[in-house]
Amino acid sequence: MHRSRISAYVLDCKTDNLKDAAEFWSKALGRPVETFDQDGDGKYAELKTDADEPFMLLQRVDHEARI
Repeated sequence: MHRSRISAYVLDCKTDNLKDAAEFWSKALGRPVETFDQDGDGKYAELKTDADEPFMLLQRVDHEARI
């Protein structure tokens, strides 16, 4: 039997200001922001999750928002 689990959620955010989007999703999901600039180029922010939960990443994109 194949077993796998979701390891990450990536929320695409069509925005020029990822910090505002991260603050919105932080409040909406009840998760504090881990970092507003996860990779150093301003394209990704991360919400804090427990070690046994999927990683939660916000990605600044030009296309319509989606998960």
